[in-house]
Amino acid sequence: MFAYVDEAGNTGKNLFDPAQPVFSTLAVLTLDDFDVVKTADMAALLADIGATELHACELGQAGVETIAARLFSILKSARARFAVAHVEKRYLLATKIFDALFDHGENLAAYAHIYRIRPLRLWMVFNLAELIPDALARRFWDAMMAKGARAAEQGLVEFCDEVAALASAQPDKRMAEIVGNVMRWARDNPEAIYFHSAGKLGRQGHMPNTVGFGNLMDGIEAQARSWGASIDLIRHDEQDEFAKALAFWHEYFSTASPEAVEVTLGEKFVMQKGYGSRLEMVESSRSPGIQVADLLLWLHNRALAGQPLGSQSWRLLNWMRKKSAESDFSFDGVGDAMDRNFGWMIANDPPPGQMAKAQRLIDEMEAIRGGRVLGYAEQKSLPHMDDATSRGVQPEK
Repeated sequence: MFAYVDEAGNTGKNLFDPAQPVFSTLAVLTLDDFDVVKTADMAALLADIGATELHACELGQAGVETIAARLFSILKSARARFAVAHVEKRYLLATKIFDALFDHGENLAAYAHIYRIRPLRLWMVFNLAELIPDALARRFWDAMMAKGARAAEQGLVEFCDEVAALASAQPDKRMAEIVGNVMRWARDNPEAIYFHSAGKLGRQGHMPNTVGFGNLMDGIEAQARSWGASIDLIRHDEQDEFAKALAFWHEYFSTASPEAVEVTLGEKFVMQKGYGSRLEMVESSRSPGIQVADLLLWLHNRALAGQPLGSQSWRLLNWMRKKSAESDFSFDGVGDAMDRNFGWMIANDPPPGQMAKAQRLIDEMEAIRGGRVLGYAEQKSLPHMDDATSRGVQPEK
């Protein structure tokens, strides 16, 4: 199987560009090499419109509409499928704050059940996003992106101090208690929090480009499994800034263990995706498949923004959506998924005796949490934890 990838909304480490709040990436997927088997068809299409390369932003709405029907036929004859991934930058930042500070393997005052039970994780991510103003969130991001360890630690300490103060004023006393305890411990023990990335590659691992690429790989892998095919080549639009980071993560995913690991209680995740595949960075002028990905991504994002499209463009886009695996890493996307998967928990009363059982489990975890906090205060070293509530795994959001 072959994949042709383009992206939009790249602002690098500037997460706060109001003009580009979302990073998107799209892959065109075919069993045969699209760049080989459809070279003649794509060359004829370009010749008819007097172009040497397909660029949606240059064609504009009217130009895309004139070729949409023909492109639909080319893709349909290629039996193309698609993968799409969106990363809302504000949501990404909220998850980074949560992962940095609520990991009970590092922050000994953090709550294991909140970190390990998916609905509670998401509840806290959404609450943090509402609690923390953009200006303060920006300072967290700046500290995470700092090149120097001292600047990163100082920024983290100041951030935690201010969030603790904000939490103390919240009407939800339980939420105020949880957030306050977590932030104060991190403020007082910043050396225990893995926060600073010494190298550029590590810092880029936090950015929308690399997160989006990982989510896109999930969709590519899912389609390969649906076809019963192996992934031969992932051809990505050439870029300078993130080429090494994408190569690193591709290597990481494609060589990871195929064994499923439990990332949150009751949920397992396979890290390996794209086993045996090659990642190739190519100028779009050399890849008709990448040019098609550019045009489809332009249509997709234009529709999401509520901008007009012609009838043939809509036909092409709707067909693409039906043939796509889509990841929506955003407040709306994750919130909708949470409602679908866990809404029944809110809509229904728990079974008889369930609340008492849950309270006993929480009491046990609280005793462990208190002991760990006390132990660190006495020894200033992270204890090795063998209990099932602490495994040091970075869960998927």
